Amino acid sequence: MSFKIAIATDDGNRIAQHFGRTPLFVVFTIDQGRVIDRELRPNTFTGHYRGGMGMGEGGAMRSFDDSDHHKEVQSSVLQGLGDCRAVISAGGGRRIWETLQNAGIAMIITDRFSVDDALETYLKGELTDTGERCEGQE
Repeated sequence: MSFKIAIATDDGNRIAQHFGRTPLFVVFTIDQGRVIDRELRPNTFTGHYRGGMGMGEGGAMRSFDDSDHHKEVQSSVLQGLGDCRAVISAGGGRRIWETLQNAGIAMIITDRFSVDDALETYLKGELTDTGERCEGQE
């Protein structure tokens, strides 16, 4: 049975430093331990790419505790990456980590630099989560 893994990236090769600010996700389809498809998926769904995390209507500052805004972002992220088993990034916030975990999607924060290295290490079952989360961010 095939599954997908998304890796946050700036350029298709390097892992992005922050999940919410990445311009792209490389989405790999894996079947029997082998890559059968590689797709570059533009980030149109995180809060930073949907008008900014701290901005409300008319450019007014929005509280980071605005629950309606976070529900909207969570829904958007799940629409954008909900077909993935795991999401890998070099950084990300506690809230998005919890959102993905609650949806059954593993979010792995890694200290790896290369998309291909992280993918290979993940497929071997050896990619570890650093456990570092940015507080108050996506």
